[in-house]
Amino acid sequence: MSYFSQHELDFIVTKNEIKAPYVFQVAIELPYIERNCFEEMTPVIVPAKTFLSQLV
Repeated sequence: MSYFSQHELDFIVTKNEIKAPYVFQVAIELPYIERNCFEEMTPVIVPAKTFLSQLV
């Protein structure tokens, strides 16, 4: 039995295949949260406003 959903496993496989330091799924409908998404080393779902605020 896996503790990860198929979606989470796809994230992990993609991250490993392309050797990316970060993997995000950006969700438009989620509200802004005060958190640095670049501190996460595992695949994570990030609110669009949070992600975009860290690019400037």
